[in-house]
Amino acid sequence: MATKLKNTTRHWLFKWAAWLLIMTLGLNIIWSTYQQYTNNQDADFTQDYTSSSVYYKNLDAYYQKVYNAYLPDPKHPNPSLLAEVNSQKGYYYLIAQSDTSFYSNIKSLVDEDDFYSRTYTAKRIDSENYPEFNNEKSYFEVAPPSPTYIVIGLNYEQFKVDSEAYRIDWYDHNKNWIAFIVASLAGILFLMIYLATVSGRIPNSEEIHFNELDRIFIDVYLAIWIVFECLLLALITNSGYFSSELEYAIASMIFCAISGSIGLHYWMMVSKRIKSRTLLKHTLTAFIFRNTLGKVWKLFQTLFEKVKDGPLPVWSVLVAILFMAINIVSILIAIFFMMILGPFGVLVGIFSYGTGIALLAMYLVYQDQQVDRAIKCIEQIEKGDMSPSTTPSTTKQFTKLFQSINRLSEGFRMAVDKEVKAERMKNELISNVSHDIRTPLTSIITYVDLLKTKGLDDPEAPEFVKIIDQKSQRLKQLTDDLFEASKASSGILQVNPERIKLQDFMLQAMGEFEERFGASHLDLRSDFGDEPTWLLADGRHLWRTFENLFLNICNYAAPQSRVYLSSQINPDETVTIILKNISADPLNMSAESFLERFTRGDISRNTEGSGLGISIAKSLTELMGGTFQLETDGDLFKVMVTLPTQV
Repeated sequence: MATKLKNTTRHWLFKWAAWLLIMTLGLNIIWSTYQQYTNNQDADFTQDYTSSSVYYKNLDAYYQKVYNAYLPDPKHPNPSLLAEVNSQKGYYYLIAQSDTSFYSNIKSLVDEDDFYSRTYTAKRIDSENYPEFNNEKSYFEVAPPSPTYIVIGLNYEQFKVDSEAYRIDWYDHNKNWIAFIVASLAGILFLMIYLATVSGRIPNSEEIHFNELDRIFIDVYLAIWIVFECLLLALITNSGYFSSELEYAIASMIFCAISGSIGLHYWMMVSKRIKSRTLLKHTLTAFIFRNTLGKVWKLFQTLFEKVKDGPLPVWSVLVAILFMAINIVSILIAIFFMMILGPFGVLVGIFSYGTGIALLAMYLVYQDQQVDRAIKCIEQIEKGDMSPSTTPSTTKQFTKLFQSINRLSEGFRMAVDKEVKAERMKNELISNVSHDIRTPLTSIITYVDLLKTKGLDDPEAPEFVKIIDQKSQRLKQLTDDLFEASKASSGILQVNPERIKLQDFMLQAMGEFEERFGASHLDLRSDFGDEPTWLLADGRHLWRTFENLFLNICNYAAPQSRVYLSSQINPDETVTIILKNISADPLNMSAESFLERFTRGDISRNTEGSGLGISIAKSLTELMGGTFQLETDGDLFKVMVTLPTQV
């Protein structure tokens, strides 16, 4: 169940659905923010009262009352309007003119600074500085005539009342919008975690899969994204391109859709690289380092490790030290002639020349180490160790030397193994041949003695003669098989390749063995395709090959089971003929063992087979330029004969 769910979540449809849902939530956030801004003029996005439009609106409303009450002549204000201005609790005003006369609702006011000290916050409005309050909502549009200016302020208690009222109003207008924003951001975060988890994964596979865009270096992609973001952001933030807030909101949504798509792809790309542990490797910075400073550093490190690990032959070290000493003396002599270049030139010359000499000296020591290692490897082989501890070399010559030593040791090992195997097979061959010849020969001797004792007139004499004849034929067949196996393995048989139609050949072969398969209670199933398939083989050897294979099936296949014959055409212009059957006895040996001579499916060797059929079939197949393969899986016995084809 868990595996099925995991494969389902990795399906490309779910990834695209998550992608689209993230984009939808992001665009909804932008659109809802635009609507919140346009539909709630009295409660803007800021929670700071002094930064809100409501604050300036309240100051503007009080300023308009003061302006209408005192101007155009501050010395003769409108009494009714003045009473309304003075009745507004917590708000103060100061009207100043160039003759230093001023008017205010704060009694015992000494000067303008005294007015500022008695108010919690104050804003000055005149013809010069009033535009700084002229925000998007167009407050303070009317300025007092020069040289008059008006200062509007309020005390701390009134500020707290107005600020708390604004906070409550702001929360009432924005709580649903805030809840939507938080829920959308949580959903986007969850979906981004999901995309990071399934990025690079496909159903029924644990490998990380990359696409063509993933070939771009991580830091290059990030730089492209940042440049793209800056260009689009500059375009969007320039309000001169848009005639209305709606156009601005639509442009912002388009900008966020494009940048969000690029950002999501970068997020998934980084996730793939983290999971495959190639995040730092797949950067342009790392690539440049690896191919410049990295190679130089690796060269120094490799040479240092080789010299440090030793062995360090004494003569090699002495030669290296002497070589460096001579070159240092040369440098000191050269310094005398380099004085015209100044101290800096001398230092640069010493450093560069000394570095080259040091590298050369380390290289000479390393060369000698490789020679010493090669000698020790050869000594190991001489002592009988066929797996000497050869180490790779950074130079072409020593690499070839160690490869040759490896091939030499491998050749010796294979020769020894082959000799041991040949000796074992020879002993087994003698043992098996002796057993297989002695069994029928013992029966012949026994029944001949019975005939001598009872005479030919005995009623059982014909049965004895029949058994003697069967055992004689068995001896003859064993001798013929052994002779044929010897000729086939030695390659002295003549091969006459000809075009053979596979379907006709197999139909004839199955017809010849139809009665034998029926007697063994085997159900033969074949499928060689409808299109004619041609083989390039020797017909006589091919018949002998499948005769042995069919006899093997009849002798060792489980009764009441099926035998499958099929073929497949390979891309390399060959045809593979496949035979599969179920063994009657457990297959307690490896597939390679069945290819050896005198090997049978029954270890007791009580069957009529000689154990040479599979070996003969393999040798004949290889003689015709084909390959012979054998596989076992439990009780399943599978043979694959591959031969050249000719169209």
